[in-house]
Amino acid sequence: MTASEQLGQIAFHSGMIDASQLEATTDEQLEGVVKELFSNFNGVIVIDDIDTLSRERKDTGEESLFLKAATSSKRTRILYTLRYPPTRTR
Repeated sequence: MTASEQLGQIAFHSGMIDASQLEATTDEQLEGVVKELFSNFNGVIVIDDIDTLSRERKDTGEESLFLKAATSSKRTRILYTLRYPPTRTR
């Protein structure tokens, strides 16, 4: 899954868009939908096994989601789960 697909799944499972809209929505539109979601609703998002993306050096979308959650008028919490312990970099 890519960061764009992750945003699409958040928008879809929150009820902000339906399956037919999801296929036709651009990345910019998805970002707008998620921003609208975070601005109007309190919630918790659980993203399971995020290290599958990071270990493949794919964009996890963490920064984008964090910025949307941190700047929204409602409280949104994001919980990431890992399959493996995080690596330490110095």
